Amino acid sequence: MRRKVCFLTAGVLAVILAACNFNGNADEAQKDIEAEEEVTAVKPVKEREKSVPVTVTEENLEYYSFSDGSSSLCERGGIYKYKGEFIFIADYFNCGDEWMETYPLSEEEIRLFLEEANVAIARAEEKKEEKEKEDEESGGGSSTRAGVAAGGNYYSIWLINFEDLGISVTDAYRAEYPSEEETELYKIEGFLELQEKTQWDEGPVFIGGAEFQRSVGKQIEEQSGEEISRMEIDSFGDEDFVIKAEAKNGDSYRATVTYLGYVAKVEKE
Repeated sequence: MRRKVCFLTAGVLAVILAACNFNGNADEAQKDIEAEEEVTAVKPVKEREKSVPVTVTEENLEYYSFSDGSSSLCERGGIYKYKGEFIFIADYFNCGDEWMETYPLSEEEIRLFLEEANVAIARAEEKKEEKEKEDEESGGGSSTRAGVAAGGNYYSIWLINFEDLGISVTDAYRAEYPSEEETELYKIEGFLELQEKTQWDEGPVFIGGAEFQRSVGKQIEEQSGEEISRMEIDSFGDEDFVIKAEAKNGDSYRATVTYLGYVAKVEKE
């Protein structure tokens, strides 16, 4: 089931569109709106059955996700495991502009994050009624949500401050967003089939399709050292999928990509 939180009424929608100076025809505007309505909101893996929460470890962590902001300006992202690595993902949105960043965390960052996640869960459990009331009242133009999935359970917590852990998170208002012209340069053939996959549909973080493709293309270019002229999905796996990329000089590459857009490996064919 797709995880969505829809904040906009028809009246508020009109105001936001005017304030952000959306351009283009009605269909294009509607696509942007529908995409942004999918602000990250993680559905619990399983309701808590014990009063004492599980201790989050490298072995049992499934993911941490967060969403902070409104339908017109927000930051969303999280941390998830991929083949022994902990991958950080953040997506920033400002009135139709979008930019994402993703990278693996260092051992020290992982250690500090796990410590903070356990502190956050314990605090939320201690102030359970206060947290549940806040979650129920959250809505309207702006909201903040965060949660940890570990050991088969999901814990709603207050937002973890990544800056305190030495993990950089960009301010959505100050992010350097790519131009429309740059975004149009990166298209992945077979992308619609990717969007139909359960791993995409039920991912803990929503990323707009255009920015996902641009970010993947840029990562392939950074790792290969070549400008890419064409990308096509070759195969799908449980945790990742493979892209065949062709460089402008004619060289071919195979890129292994997670369903949240992290390019784990690029190999020359």
